[in-house]
Amino acid sequence: MKESEEIEHEYSKMAVANTTVIAIVVPAIAREGITKLVLSQIKSLQNKRYRIVMIVLANVAKEVIEEANVQFSADELLVLKQQDAYLSVRNLFNSTLLLTPITKFLRYHNAKVVIAHAPYAHFIMRLVKLRLQFESFNIKLVQYFHITQYAQFPLNTARRRAVNNLNKVLGKYFDDSHVSVTKAVRSDIELNLFKHNRHLVILNALPRQASVQNGCSMEEVKCIEGWLKSRSGSFKILIPGRLSYMKGQLFFLHVLSIFIKNNLCEPQDLAVLVVGDGPDKEIIKELIHEKGMEGYCYFSPALQNAALMKIMTLVDLVAVPSHYEGFGLVVLEALQNKRLVLSSDAGGLKEVIEHGRNGFMFRAGVVTDCLEKLQFIYDNRDAGLVNLDEVAQQVEYKFSFERHMAQLIQAMNLSDVN
Repeated sequence: MKESEEIEHEYSKMAVANTTVIAIVVPAIAREGITKLVLSQIKSLQNKRYRIVMIVLANVAKEVIEEANVQFSADELLVLKQQDAYLSVRNLFNSTLLLTPITKFLRYHNAKVVIAHAPYAHFIMRLVKLRLQFESFNIKLVQYFHITQYAQFPLNTARRRAVNNLNKVLGKYFDDSHVSVTKAVRSDIELNLFKHNRHLVILNALPRQASVQNGCSMEEVKCIEGWLKSRSGSFKILIPGRLSYMKGQLFFLHVLSIFIKNNLCEPQDLAVLVVGDGPDKEIIKELIHEKGMEGYCYFSPALQNAALMKIMTLVDLVAVPSHYEGFGLVVLEALQNKRLVLSSDAGGLKEVIEHGRNGFMFRAGVVTDCLEKLQFIYDNRDAGLVNLDEVAQQVEYKFSFERHMAQLIQAMNLSDVN
């Protein structure tokens, strides 16, 4: 029996025997990487006969849940509708107001394992577990870390230091285990929060999607396809992701403006797709106008995942220029879809991309290095720089979704609560 089949068999046996209710806590449900991963995990657990309930601290994009084919009954989903999906000052002061509905929800479902994703959920669930101690109701709390949060938000203010000190105290008492998506994320947490004696690294993974190539009839996809067909001879670059400074779109578009001048590129030579939504959308558009790049660029709002995968197969290069990144699921998706990747070396990206072997990498935020790597790729665009078929096979092995789920079940240590 192959290793992946053995893993699948083992965690199927565990699932059949298991009756524990697992509660998943997230800041929000939106079109972004954490949601994509969490919903894939939930669907897999539900398919393996685990009972899952979910707590969403802010808002839910219901269509995203529907697209993932994840289903909850009316009483299995608690949406608390906070204005911010992060640990803002407002949410910090409102945090105690969430304790009663959350504790009632967990007790109603008799949930024994809680997986909390991202800093806002980590903080809230530590407070919840403190309260539950007084009610003689015990939960196993698994804290899931997705980003290099201290690199992105350094402890450079009195408020941040105070909140972090509180989290240290609460975490040491109430965190049963930690999970990080890369070694870089684990290092960030251990250096700035504390070293948990049970801190696992579980590399992100996504199930293969048989429908990636077909069935995407969205009007926006048709528009993108039409635009790409009109640029049939161009070198096509996709920049996907949330439109924010940390994801590096502004940086990369600045590099592209230099690249265009250096190569005397006309719009028919270069096609740039910017796909996503976020707080810096208008700033990005202003930069494109300022640099005279309108003829080269096409903007699309965030797409359904299957639609994005279809568009990805139509481009020559996927750019991931993040200044900060925990893992970068879009890199994994690009490699699965046999696309060439140019990424920064931020955070955990260098644990996914091996420069020159399965993609290309530049030093995060360094214009000259990014420009040099982009120029090399462009000059050798017909040379088959990377064996993309072999890369896709390696990704399927290294980032096996079956192994990922088996490790997640190990992190929950369900044998202790059955």
